[in-house]
Amino acid sequence: MNALAKRLDLVRDMRVTNACGHTNSASVAAECGPAAGPEGSASPQVPKAPGVRKLSEPRWYCVEAYPNQQREVRARLVQLGFEVLMPLGCRVLGSGVLVTPLFGQYLFVRFDAVKGAWRRICYTRGVRRIFGSSPEAPHPMDPAHMRLIQGLPVRGLDMMAVCAGGMPEIGQPFRIVAGPWRGCVGICLDVVGGGVRALAFLRAGPGEVELPAKWCRLA
Repeated sequence: MNALAKRLDLVRDMRVTNACGHTNSASVAAECGPAAGPEGSASPQVPKAPGVRKLSEPRWYCVEAYPNQQREVRARLVQLGFEVLMPLGCRVLGSGVLVTPLFGQYLFVRFDAVKGAWRRICYTRGVRRIFGSSPEAPHPMDPAHMRLIQGLPVRGLDMMAVCAGGMPEIGQPFRIVAGPWRGCVGICLDVVGGGVRALAFLRAGPGEVELPAKWCRLA
């Protein structure tokens, strides 16, 4: 009992008040051990949440070039070591045929967004932007959309006609000849009633739209 009383007196004496009026309990904590939880157990140590790692893999992204610089941009990016896809299409002008980039100022570049080398694209002469939520967060193309783009055949003069019945087939590229997206190019994803659901390359970038079939002309 005497030993226990002396120990309690020692602990009581160690609870001193400093000059600012705050109780100094550091030595008490050292003497008595860690604070107890609700049922007398020690407070658990909360582990730090592990960092979220981005998936590192090459994917396809849509890049916009400045007008009439698509071919130069393609050549420069290939020289930098990037895989570049720029589908071509035919347009009838008078009595002649003009072979031009099918999707206008847009071409497709494959790179790994986790690695920093892709930023060289942004500084390549002739490149206007890479589509994404911000310059530091490019948005990859949908793999299903890219499979359609990669599978596009070379178009000939026999394809330069208005769609039979006003409806393109799935996977066919077409030019929008009327409405608010006139002049843009798309790829047919599905035929919905009397309209077409398409991946269209609009001025704001690639996106899915629905439009009347009568607005579509094969490209």
